[in-house]
Amino acid sequence: ARSWTAPFRIAVLLAGCLAGAHAAVFDVTDFGAAAGEGRDNTAAIRAAVEAAGRAGGGTVLIRSANLPYVIRDTIVIEHSGITLWDESVLLRMADGALNGRTAPAILVRGTQKEPVRGVLLRGFRLDANYFNQRNAGRSKAILFEFAEDSAVEGVTVDRPYVGLSFRRCARATARRVLVRDYAEDAFDAGGDAGEFPGGKARAITFDGVVARDAPRAARDGNAFEIEDGVEDILLQNSLVENVAGNGAGLRNHLGGTGPNHSRGVELRNVQIRGVRGDFALFARSAPRAVAETNSFHDIRLKDVSADGPVAFWGPIQGLRLEGGSYRDIHLGYETPGAPPVSGSAIKEAELKSVTAVAIYINAESGGIRLLGVSAARVEVLAGRRAD
Repeated sequence: ARSWTAPFRIAVLLAGCLAGAHAAVFDVTDFGAAAGEGRDNTAAIRAAVEAAGRAGGGTVLIRSANLPYVIRDTIVIEHSGITLWDESVLLRMADGALNGRTAPAILVRGTQKEPVRGVLLRGFRLDANYFNQRNAGRSKAILFEFAEDSAVEGVTVDRPYVGLSFRRCARATARRVLVRDYAEDAFDAGGDAGEFPGGKARAITFDGVVARDAPRAARDGNAFEIEDGVEDILLQNSLVENVAGNGAGLRNHLGGTGPNHSRGVELRNVQIRGVRGDFALFARSAPRAVAETNSFHDIRLKDVSADGPVAFWGPIQGLRLEGGSYRDIHLGYETPGAPPVSGSAIKEAELKSVTAVAIYINAESGGIRLLGVSAARVEVLAGRRAD
């Protein structure tokens, strides 16, 4: 389904998930969990999840408390129909719990043949506490792998390496999710297509999500990373603010052994401001020489605002910008301010009713249409050959 069906898809998805919330309730305190420092609630919460799974689904309830529920390892959900519901309480990864290893705090995991379905994470705060781990690698706070028809709603994630990641998932939704003080990326969707045969992330929606206040983020990190075999990704009504890295990165990695194609990404009513990385937003496609195995098609921005550089390069097919306000837009540039190269020229693009301070166009790009655009400067620059 294309992104215009997303509101209907969200309603159906959440209706199904919330219906599961009325099934049996498994209170983690009945399995030995208790709030407070010096405790490890991993085993108790895992036991509640397993009990719900054996019952065919249900709600795993973590009741409100004045102190955090501390965990020292991953909460794994490998059953369909599970709701993890926290009554606005705090789950916190213990200091040093992940020293020397890479592990998510919450892992929703199926398999390619048997994905988990109908998992809902709802209404809690998770302190991933990544900065108080040593050599914890690329530990994600919440990771979905091979999950379908699942959702995260009303959740706050603090201090992760990556906040929320959908990998090789289908029909998944994040609504009203806030990620703060992350180290690399806030939100991630990808299929790992270059490394995993047939890897795709399909019909993923981020609605009303926020990446904010991340002064320790890596400069090359992305508040939103959309990559490596995605189809029909919608990011709407969302905000990036005050982060040290980039705002949004739409890209495929150039390595790997398999074909790596992405198609159909839409940003609608997204604000990106106070970004200190190289780009408020960038999208790239591989050079023409490898387009048969690595490509990015169909990128649409509607009513997006960005106060930093926005850049698109490589032979992207189907680039559309409508409405919105930008500082500067670079069409066919990998490095703003440097001479353009032929290998970075984009294939075609349309800008309609866009407001920008400046628009820079690689002269070797083809089919650039500016319709009702308001810009103080538009420059078409010739560059050097480099494929």
